[in-house]
Amino acid sequence: MTGANFASIFFAAACSLPVRYVMIEIQKMKPDAEGKYPYTGFVDCAVKTFKAGGLFKFYTEFLLYCEQISPSCLVACMFLNQLRQTWERHVSLMRTSEA
Repeated sequence: MTGANFASIFFAAACSLPVRYVMIEIQKMKPDAEGKYPYTGFVDCAVKTFKAGGLFKFYTEFLLYCEQISPSCLVACMFLNQLRQTWERHVSLMRTSEA
């Protein structure tokens, strides 16, 4: 189960970190001297970030983010495992009562 937990944390971070990075960049942006914002939206921010720093720019704080999301991923895995076990017991009880 531990290997599956680490894999789920890794893939959760790999999939969600670019979206989180762009979201934070949009939240932090401030208007310039002319009152114009550097990004017009989510896609514009993602494209400009990719052009400026490449794909790895989105993953600059990967290990820190893995550490931040690991508790919620582990709780979700434990909850889903418990739910699966409960479901299997319920289905097996239904099958034995039908026979």
